[in-house]
Amino acid sequence: MNDTLPMTPPVSKKRGLFPVVKWTAFTVVMIFIARRAWQVWEVAPPGAMQIEWVWLIPSLLFYSVGWFPAVVFWQAMLRGCGQRASWYDATRSYYFGHLGKYVPGKAAVLVIRAGMMKQVGVHPGVAAVTAVYETLTTMGAGLAIAVALAPIATSATMWKSLPSWMQPLRTQVLLLPALVIVATLAALPILSRIFTRLAAKMAPRDLQDGAVPVNISTRMLFEGLLTVSFGWVLFSLSLGCVMKALGASFTLADFPVWMSATTLSTVGGFVVLIAPGGLGVREMLQTEVLQSQPGITETQAFLAAWLLRAVWMAGEVLTSLILLWKPKRATLTNAVETAARSKLAA
Repeated sequence: MNDTLPMTPPVSKKRGLFPVVKWTAFTVVMIFIARRAWQVWEVAPPGAMQIEWVWLIPSLLFYSVGWFPAVVFWQAMLRGCGQRASWYDATRSYYFGHLGKYVPGKAAVLVIRAGMMKQVGVHPGVAAVTAVYETLTTMGAGLAIAVALAPIATSATMWKSLPSWMQPLRTQVLLLPALVIVATLAALPILSRIFTRLAAKMAPRDLQDGAVPVNISTRMLFEGLLTVSFGWVLFSLSLGCVMKALGASFTLADFPVWMSATTLSTVGGFVVLIAPGGLGVREMLQTEVLQSQPGITETQAFLAAWLLRAVWMAGEVLTSLILLWKPKRATLTNAVETAARSKLAA
């Protein structure tokens, strides 16, 4: 009789060290933010500020509605891949998926969305891959906007330190946005292939078993970039409402500042994997952009970043609670059939 126990596969040292490195880096970031908060408190205690809380209501609404363009793009991709996904099911799964971004790593969002779509007959692999593609498109659009508005996000002192050939990009306001648009359009065929490959690699492998290959066309990517850009407009208005609540101005001239701070900080928080939901990283970048603008104090910038975080989290929770209700398909079908029979009988 062989009493030898089965050997367990050795754990990779790299895999074992990664969580330690990740949480150490996250702790360092949070310590830096805590020190920054203390410095702001010493200069001007936030308690002395008057907050117009009513402005947080439109901020919450702008944010909640701001994700719907991304839902439209995701649902269009699902239908393009032969999946029957209703507007309500896609919306419900998408918004619920937001709650997963506060779990360390980025996979929880995909697992939630794919699992909920599986319940309504959509292949989880296709749902996961298209969800990654939508995320890459949304963040890609945000990155393009952030680059186009870079002169706003950077201070004059920092900009002057750059090479002389880059100076016209700051003085000619429309030059950099025009270059970004032309470069994006020219790169669309390449980007569509890159996003397709990245989406397949980033989506969990176990969900993709038996799924048909997902291939998004260049035209679909172009339409997606235009669609999700409307979402960034609404996110920026959400920040503007928070700034108004803290006593800052609220005019059309301030909109580029809100959009620059929103896109740069959100994309930066997404890229840094150590922070769940970009926690800390997003607020740090947003504070730096806002406080560099004339008329915005350091205290306003710091409070705006964290108040916006609270408003956006509240919006995600409230929207998910509303979408907990799901109409019974059978009841709806019977109601339609009954109405149709009544009309024919009449």
